[in-house]
Amino acid sequence: MRSQAQNERKVLGQRLKAALRETGLKGVDVARDLGVAENTVSQWFQGKREPKLEILKIFLQKYGVNPIFILTGEGPPLLDRPSSLPLDMRKKKHLRRRGSFVNRISNFACC
Repeated sequence: MRSQAQNERKVLGQRLKAALRETGLKGVDVARDLGVAENTVSQWFQGKREPKLEILKIFLQKYGVNPIFILTGEGPPLLDRPSSLPLDMRKKKHLRRRGSFVNRISNFACC
């Protein structure tokens, strides 16, 4: 039986993948832009892992992804236009995991 956290990761992965599909880009593009391994992005889409909050925020902003769609599945996957951000993630510290994904993402202002 799956735990609630596993179900949340699976749903998140499906929504991230759907949003990315709308952009016309591939996981390899996301991996390169965000400075993470291709395997990491693949695991996000499969629901095996979830992105760190800081990386998720940049993903939403960089590709113009609708945070409401990611949280609820409602609305269009993409906003009208993406913003451009410098993406040298290798120099940034990543946030530690704290609590469930829904609790963590609900607490930050995205865009």
